[in-house]
Amino acid sequence: TGPPFLPQWKASYRSDGEVGAISALTINRGLEAYRGARAVAPDGAALFATLLTESLHQRGITVGTHDTAPTPDTAQKLRSHSSPAMKDLVASDLRTSDNLASELFLRAIGAKLGDPTTAGGIRGVQQALTDLGISTVGFSQVDGSGLARENTVACPTLVAALDVLHTDFNSVEALAQAGETGTLAGVGPPLKGRLLAKTGSLSGVDGLTGYIAPNLLTPETDPDSQLDDPETVQFALLLNDNLGQA
Repeated sequence: TGPPFLPQWKASYRSDGEVGAISALTINRGLEAYRGARAVAPDGAALFATLLTESLHQRGITVGTHDTAPTPDTAQKLRSHSSPAMKDLVASDLRTSDNLASELFLRAIGAKLGDPTTAGGIRGVQQALTDLGISTVGFSQVDGSGLARENTVACPTLVAALDVLHTDFNSVEALAQAGETGTLAGVGPPLKGRLLAKTGSLSGVDGLTGYIAPNLLTPETDPDSQLDDPETVQFALLLNDNLGQA
């Protein structure tokens, strides 16, 4: 629950299709036009219903008018579908930097704690950081995607979170890999096959947090075991200035 677009976001994020409307039911990242010039749908659930209706019509299935409302008690379940595990969805988001997914994950954290709002999710994140012993000095969060300018974080917090991903969860494969996956797929030598990291950027802000392995990572190797090499470089880099971005 909560507003589909946060008041801290620049209006251009909506008009340029940087993030769709936050909705528990959504499709195509909340975008009416998904390829080329992006167009954000004002209502994620209505967009889903429209596209589902169109798809059914194309298959010769008659569908009446649709609306968004709570499911009535008389509704009949036609089919169920289980999503991938949450850890796999989060890994996909880390690799691709999906802004809408990040917002949904934050509200899902809040829902787990009984408050399915952005504020509820933020309280959950703060508690998790405290429980994990991660410093929150310099850390302030107002959304899940990092699009709001009011978000702040210090490099030690990012490095500590990276440690937890590696040592507690053995899940550094969730990070984008240079030359292979996600936002780092276009990176070439000498970092291709050696850099695992999470990217982030706004106008005048660039961030990169991850590992540089001493040897090439291959599909057959477990990156977590390889990153235990003492020559592995662990880092968090944040740049704040006029970096020449539009």
